[in-house]
Amino acid sequence: MRKSSACNVIFVTLSPLKSWNANANFPMSQTLPKFDNPPVIESVLGVEFDPLLKWGAPHFGLYWKEIRSEFPHSSTQAPLPSRTELFGEPVKEEVSIPFPLGGSPQIRCWFSDESKGSLIQVQRDHFLCNWRKIPSDTQYPHFHNTKLRFEKEWERFEHFVRSEQLGELIVKQCEVSYINHIELEAGWQGLTSLDEIFPCWTAKGTDGFLPSPDTITVNTSYLIPENRGRLRFSLEPVFRHADLKELIQFTVTAMVIPMAADSAQVMEAIELGHEWAVRGFSDFTSAKMHQVWERKQ
Repeated sequence: MRKSSACNVIFVTLSPLKSWNANANFPMSQTLPKFDNPPVIESVLGVEFDPLLKWGAPHFGLYWKEIRSEFPHSSTQAPLPSRTELFGEPVKEEVSIPFPLGGSPQIRCWFSDESKGSLIQVQRDHFLCNWRKIPSDTQYPHFHNTKLRFEKEWERFEHFVRSEQLGELIVKQCEVSYINHIELEAGWQGLTSLDEIFPCWTAKGTDGFLPSPDTITVNTSYLIPENRGRLRFSLEPVFRHADLKELIQFTVTAMVIPMAADSAQVMEAIELGHEWAVRGFSDFTSAKMHQVWERKQ
């Protein structure tokens, strides 16, 4: 799920992540960082593909029939915009807003399991699988399990598209996102101590004139070498709806271009996105917070 904010934005340009070896081949060989108590409250694995122009309103229902025994709840949402990573020019994000073509429905459907913790999102050019933390589910299932679920559901969706003769699934980008909630006093005391979480950031001025900021929103991105995609970080202060507790919401998103549209290359891109998201998260956050999150390797 992609988040937006009406807060003023501070764009930060940072040097490349120091853990990356630009001369190394994909994937990186070292053991990935691992946390026993990560602050993640939601993860997303998904793909964006060329629009299925034959996709119509009945296909949402036909697809739901295929998965309803496992995902009994459904709802309709506004469609996600198309986001295309561009290279060879200043970093920017190209967003296209969906509009009707040939009467196709411009909607997105959510299909969730009984607990509401597992979610599938479908529209005619996106397919995403979310894991969401719920009160009865206190532990993140880790990437191995979420990857297996995505692979299973993507194969089932591919089969549905073929059986309905809706056209070829031409995957343009793969997404791996983690939404993290970092609670106040879990290693930081307020916006002036953000460097306790993110070593690259400090809200302290040079002359001591400015008071503490009342809000901060940071967005930054890193190019994945060989123009495979980008890793994006965003952080902003939020209040949790359930208890109005103040948090920092830290979203890590890797957008990766697959080498080809087949399933094997889609999963390779998902793996690469996960590797960049995990290594980037570790590199961007402090050793102090790694202790809070129980880093094991």
